[in-house]
Amino acid sequence: MGTRRKWYPVYDLSVPDLNHIKAGNMREVTLKGRKVCLVYLEKWHAVEARCPHAGAPLAKGHCTEEAKLVCPWHRVAFNLNDGLGDSGYFIEVYPVKVENNILWVSLPKKGWFF
Repeated sequence: MGTRRKWYPVYDLSVPDLNHIKAGNMREVTLKGRKVCLVYLEKWHAVEARCPHAGAPLAKGHCTEEAKLVCPWHRVAFNLNDGLGDSGYFIEVYPVKVENNILWVSLPKKGWFF
């Protein structure tokens, strides 16, 4: 049985504040009580916002041209496409879509009756 997911609107990309986002820029947002790190690197990515190693805020790290998000504290690099880290750690990757200039992120539903 697959994971049940729900889509949440995050940003209206037509807002001037977001029109200047450059490759490698990151922002942390909270969606339904879950901290999510948004990354723009040729396309939008959404991943869990904290490093599983020591809880570092990943939005304070940096991105490589190979689509890896590097932890600001211990330099563990996570692949933005599958979440795999180079030290055996991994982060959750969330599906992202853009529809009608709105950035959407899909999170797994919590519990059976969410």
